[in-house]
Amino acid sequence: MKKKILYAIAGAGLGNFTRMLAVLGELDQGRFDIAIMAPPSVLKQVPPSFRTYSLEKVTYGAKSFSALNVLRNNISLPVTLRKNFRRCSRVFDEFGPDALIVDSDFHCLPLARKTRTPVISLNSSFATVKLFRDFRTSWSQMAFSYYCIERVDLWLQKRYADLIICPVIEPVEITCSKLRQINPIVRRQFLETSGERGPSREAWDIAVTLGGSGLGVRDIDLSSFTGKAVVMGITEGMKLPPEAKVTEFDPKPAGRMADARILVVQGGFNSISEVVALRKPSVLVPIPHHAEQFVNARYAEKLGIASVAWNGRVVEAIKTIEADYDKYLQSCRSLPVRCDGASQAARLIHEFLNV
Repeated sequence: MKKKILYAIAGAGLGNFTRMLAVLGELDQGRFDIAIMAPPSVLKQVPPSFRTYSLEKVTYGAKSFSALNVLRNNISLPVTLRKNFRRCSRVFDEFGPDALIVDSDFHCLPLARKTRTPVISLNSSFATVKLFRDFRTSWSQMAFSYYCIERVDLWLQKRYADLIICPVIEPVEITCSKLRQINPIVRRQFLETSGERGPSREAWDIAVTLGGSGLGVRDIDLSSFTGKAVVMGITEGMKLPPEAKVTEFDPKPAGRMADARILVVQGGFNSISEVVALRKPSVLVPIPHHAEQFVNARYAEKLGIASVAWNGRVVEAIKTIEADYDKYLQSCRSLPVRCDGASQAARLIHEFLNV
C-alpha cells in the first residue's frame, strides 16, 4: 500500500512552489499517494495529477516589506489562521497522511504533533540565521524580518520537525541532530538547459525573473538600460526600458534565462539556486529589509558570482558585471557545487519513510 504524504507549502511568492516541483519530480510516485495543501495562487500552478487542498493566503502585503505593512495587510490574521487550522483538521481526517512535508508552512504542525504524524521540513532558516550573524549587518533595519520570521521559523523547525532538509550553496557550520544540509534544489529544466546560444534562439543581454509576490518590484529601476531585455513575472510599479519584452509568470523560464548574457533576479534562495545551476553571472536585487534575501545576496557577492543592486540600482550593477564579465563568468563556471539537491532531498525522504 502506498504511503500518504501531505505536502504543505506557504509563502507570498512561488519560490517554495518551484522547489516543491523539483522534489516531487524525484520522488518515487509509485510508492506514495501525495496531496498538496497551499494557497490558491500556488494551487493553480500544480499539475492536475495531484490531489489538492486550499489554504487561505497569509501574505506580507504588496509593494513593500516592513512590520507596518505586514500588520496593515493582516488585520484579519487571527480569523485567517483559525480558518486554516480548521481546514488542516479536515484534511487530516479526510486524507489521513502517514507523513507531512512542510516548506515554510506552519498550519499543520500542531496537528501533526497531536496525531503523531512524522514531519519533514524543507527550510533554510538555520543557515540564514547563522550567516546573518556572520555578516554583522545593521540589525535595526531587518529586526522584524530576522526576529519575527527567521528566528520564529527556526524555532518551529526545532520544535516540530523530525527531519530538517536545508539546501545550501556550501555547508554551513550548524549543530542540530535533525538537520541535513544538501545542495541547491532546482527544477530539472535548469539541469537540462544548455547555457550556449543556438542559432535559432533569441539572445538577450539580460533576463529578469521576478517572484510571484510583487514585493520589492517597484524598487527595480531598469529604465535607463539600452540593451535587449526580457522580463518574466509581476512588473507592477517597476521602471522598465521601453523596448523590453514582458511576459507573465513563466513556469519554464530556464530557456530564456540560458539565452541571456546576464540574469537579474531577486534574492530568494530558490532564484539564486537557479542562477547557480545555469552558471550565469547575475545581478541580485534583494527585497529591502528582508533578512534572508540580504544574506543570500551578500553570500553570492562574496562568491564572486553576482553583483548586488543595493537600493534598486540595477543598471549600475549590470555595468559592474559587464566591466569584468569574464571574471564573473569564470567564478560561476568554477563554483564547486552540484545543483542536485532535489534528488538528495528525495533520497532522504525515502530513507526517513523506509521506502
